[in-house]
Amino acid sequence: MVPSDPDAVPGNTECAHILSEFTNMIVEDGFANRHNAATMSAIMCQFGYPTLPAELNGPKVHRLENVMTMELFWQGLFESLQLWFVETVS
Repeated sequence: MVPSDPDAVPGNTECAHILSEFTNMIVEDGFANRHNAATMSAIMCQFGYPTLPAELNGPKVHRLENVMTMELFWQGLFESLQLWFVETVS
């Protein structure tokens, strides 16, 4: 806790993946899973990240560039796409 914020309340945090391993996983059984993984790969390519699916494949999904620590309440919002990041210009 920051001493300068008297209203700060401690909370539990957990590692949160920006792109989860299931986002990038192509499952052998089930068309829907293969379709979703292919769609995510296509979206990443359209946003200018054609190598990202390969870079996050398998255990590489846990690399530091793809994780952050979040308080559990905010992590739930982030994972359900109710919280997102917006680029700012400084």
